[in-house]
Amino acid sequence: MIVLLCAFSAGFCGPSDLSREEVKLLHQAFVLYGDRKFDAAEKRLAGLPDSGPNSFQARVLLARIRFHTKKYAEAEKILHEILREDESNPHALMWLGKILLEQDHRHREAAEIFKRILKRDPENFMAHYHLGRCFERQHRMKSALRQYQRALAVEHQLSRMHLHVATLFARLRLDDRARKHYGRARLLAARPLDIARADGTKAPKTEAPGAKAPGSQTAGSRTDDLRAGGPRANRLRTGVPRKNYARPGGAAK
Repeated sequence: MIVLLCAFSAGFCGPSDLSREEVKLLHQAFVLYGDRKFDAAEKRLAGLPDSGPNSFQARVLLARIRFHTKKYAEAEKILHEILREDESNPHALMWLGKILLEQDHRHREAAEIFKRILKRDPENFMAHYHLGRCFERQHRMKSALRQYQRALAVEHQLSRMHLHVATLFARLRLDDRARKHYGRARLLAARPLDIARADGTKAPKTEAPGAKAPGSQTAGSRTDDLRAGGPRANRLRTGVPRKNYARPGGAAK
């Protein structure tokens, strides 16, 4: 569901000449895709235009369906058509890179795609992650680790994104969806106090220093360790200059 929210609220759709009915079909296709009902999603897409400046949302989604059904050649063809119209389309580039990465002996091509994305958007953590996978397949382990570390640098920002999504769902009285995103925020090491403030639960009691069990570590302490430059932060930064750890948007951490 967070993918759907990002797609529709973060500008994925953008200005569109789609009719109200076509927008409804596109939304239904995204929901079915999120539920992995690929055949049903594709049927919804059949009712949408497959050309024109505002058709790329449907075409990228169709390529994603082809990717998940392992029809890589068909997916690649769709994405190349989009990139001929808009060579810097970030959604088409990302999925083209992922398709190439899944195919034997094409990880170097995939790496070039992710580098293109990062040249325009240096803080794109998914491009860093997938570029790391490319390097790992090339047995360039140090380069792979650097890319993974850069992707992990946004861990705390991801947890806060889930918190914001959960809060919106709660305001819309969609409690089940809200709980799901609160749970993801906890798994991503959001501070317990932030979660308590957002979902209205009682904040956890603060333990005295040294009171936790040996070897245990709370979600909050993991992110505190990152902020304070503790052992976990040092492990993450091994081999990576500190200047590369900037928050999305350019502000230095």
